[in-house]
Amino acid sequence: MLFPDFQYAAFIVFSFSDAKLMEKVLYFLETELQLKCCVHFRDFAPGKPFVENMAYSVNNSYKVVILFSNNFLTSEFAEFEMKLAIHRMVERRDNSLVVIRIDDVDPARLPSELITKSFIDYNSYLERPFWKQRILELFNSDTPSDDQTICYEHTDRPSYT
Repeated sequence: MLFPDFQYAAFIVFSFSDAKLMEKVLYFLETELQLKCCVHFRDFAPGKPFVENMAYSVNNSYKVVILFSNNFLTSEFAEFEMKLAIHRMVERRDNSLVVIRIDDVDPARLPSELITKSFIDYNSYLERPFWKQRILELFNSDTPSDDQTICYEHTDRPSYT
């Protein structure tokens, strides 16, 4: 997969408390798929304001992968990066966000712009075996398709079929 208009294939947004799972996702993307990823602790430009690094990373990545969790909701930096990514998604009308729910956080706590989007539910024993396949599907799509607007497991969230 090549993304010539972007410096990175993915920018991974996460709470540092979830670093162990982030490393698993990063390994899959960089080692198994050979994609260039951006993570803040490794790739942010030293001496540049943190907010500028965040905006640059969001805007220069093909996808923004959000590891959504209870820890995520306590991180001001992670939430700000998510807001930047949502702004980009709305402004460009692209399909640039990949949300992975990694614990029992209530999906209703997602921002309103993401409520109708499907997410990868790593917390679900039914969906966890397919998380790599789902990421691959989302990386291979530029625009939302029918099966990307349906949330497979959560009947409390709207689906459009």
